[in-house]
Amino acid sequence: MSMSPLHLHVEGDQALIDRAAPTQRVVEVVLKAPESLNNAQQRTPLNLALVLDRSGSMHGEKLDYVKRAAAFLVEVLQPEDQLALVVYDDKVNVLSPGRPLTPAQRQYLMAAIRHVESGGSTNLGGGWLTGCEMVAQAATQAHLNRVLLLTDGLANVGLVDPEELAHHARELAQRGISTSTFGVGLDFNEHLLERMATEGDGNFHFIEAPQDIPHLFAREFKEMVKITAREIELTLEIPNGVEIKVYGGWRHSREDGRLRLAVGSLAAGRTQEIYLEVTTPPAAGATDLRLAFLARARDEANGLLESRTDLRLTYASREEIAAEPRNQALLARFAKVALADASLEALRLEREGRRREAGSVLLNRLNQVGDAVDSQTRAEYERFIQRAEEGLEEDERKRALHQRHVERRRREDWND
Repeated sequence: MSMSPLHLHVEGDQALIDRAAPTQRVVEVVLKAPESLNNAQQRTPLNLALVLDRSGSMHGEKLDYVKRAAAFLVEVLQPEDQLALVVYDDKVNVLSPGRPLTPAQRQYLMAAIRHVESGGSTNLGGGWLTGCEMVAQAATQAHLNRVLLLTDGLANVGLVDPEELAHHARELAQRGISTSTFGVGLDFNEHLLERMATEGDGNFHFIEAPQDIPHLFAREFKEMVKITAREIELTLEIPNGVEIKVYGGWRHSREDGRLRLAVGSLAAGRTQEIYLEVTTPPAAGATDLRLAFLARARDEANGLLESRTDLRLTYASREEIAAEPRNQALLARFAKVALADASLEALRLEREGRRREAGSVLLNRLNQVGDAVDSQTRAEYERFIQRAEEGLEEDERKRALHQRHVERRRREDWND
C-alpha cells in the first residue's frame, strides 16, 4: 500500500431524504491523486503507440507538424519507455513495434518519421487497432499503456462503424490500454473521436490549426509523466431500491448490487469530480440510508492505492426537508456537467439535421437545472440553442463539442 493517499470525498446536495416518497439527490464524488513520491526519473514507464494518419488530406503543413510532434515524443521519452510507430492511409504500416528507446532505436525512429509521406484513403480503424495490438504485445501492469491516434479525416476504409470502434475502445480500456485522440481541422468525425477517447479512458483533443499539433502532443505527454494514480475504479454499493444515474460519460457497469465506474488516470495532486443522481426509496421505519464508496488505483510503483468513505442520508418529513437548505454551489457544478452531457446529444442530433430536436434536448435540460446556473451561463446556452436550431458551421460544431467534452469531465489539468 502506498504511503501517499488517494483522497476520496463524497457529498450530497442535501443530507435529508423523504421517508414517505422517492427522493432525488445529487451526489458529488471528488477524487484527488497523491503527490508524487518519486523524482522525475522514477516515474511510471510509458508503453505507447503513435498512430498517424498519412492519407492524402494530410499532405503539406499538417503532416509537417505531425512529424515534429512525433519527433518530440522520440526525443523526450526515457530509455525504459516503449514506443511503437504506425502510419496509415488505406493501408496500415508498422514502422516499428513497441521497443525501448535505446540510442539506436531513437535514431531509427527519427529516420522513419522523416520519410513518412501522404498517401490515399483513411483506414482509421485498421491503423488504430494495429497500434492497440502493438501496445498489447509490449504491455505490462507496471506500464502506462496508451495509443495516441491522430487523424484529419473520416474513417472510410475497413472498420468504419462508430459504435463498433467505441466498443473496441471500451474493451481495450478494460484491459488497461487507453486511447487518446487528436482531430485535426474540420473534416474528421468529432463524435467518433470523442467517444473513442471517452470509452477508452483517454483524452480528446481538437486541433484547429496544424501549428498546434506539437503543443497538444507535448501537453498529453506532460500529463502522462505526472500520473500518480492510474486504472482508477470507483465502486458504490447500491442499497435495495436505490437508483443511480451517472453523468459525465464515465464508463461504468452494474453487477451484484454494485456500481463500478472507471475514472482512468490522474496526474499528481489533480482532482476529478464525478456526479451521480441518486433516487432513494421511501422507508417509513428506517432512520437513514448508507452509500458506501471505495476508490482503488495503481500508483507509480504499481502498488495499490485505496480509499473508502460513506455518505449517510437521513430520512425526514417533507417539512424538515423543505426547511433544510441545499448546497447551491454543488448544484451549480453539477448543472454544468448535466448541460454538457445534454449538449453532446444535441450536437449529434444537429449534425443529423434534427435541429429542432437538438434545441429541445438542451432547453429541457436548461429548464431542469433551473436556478442552479448563473445568468451568464443561461444566456450562453440560450444562444447555443438558437444556433443549433439554425444549423452550426463545421468549426462551431467541433469547437462546441470539444468545449462540452472538457466541461463534462471537469478536469483541472485541461486548464494548464
